Amino acid sequence: MKVWEQHEKDVQELLDLSPTITSGNKWHDPGDGVDRGHYSEKKFPLIIDCKSTIHRSYSVKLDDLEEWAYKADEMGKRFAMPIRFHPKPYVAPPSDYILLSLNDFAELLQAARDAKK
Repeated sequence: MKVWEQHEKDVQELLDLSPTITSGNKWHDPGDGVDRGHYSEKKFPLIIDCKSTIHRSYSVKLDDLEEWAYKADEMGKRFAMPIRFHPKPYVAPPSDYILLSLNDFAELLQAARDAKK
């Protein structure tokens, strides 16, 4: 299994998301993982686009983020971009991070605070 395929699988399992057709290469099933239910069924429904690199850096374009955010909004979902840095594949464990909007992150923090009450 390729590094990027493993990353997508790991994220789908960790975030309880369904895989998409051909890793999101179809216009009618975008993304690398998605919550399949209706937007009203979950408090934070997601669609993700995974990125994986063997380099120690990864460039992100605002146009791409805005396009994904628009698609997600049309679907009643939130967009997130999991990024895996794997400079030495199969030698050292990867470093995983996630990119999401500040407003979405603030909402998640508030939900976690509310859950503690």
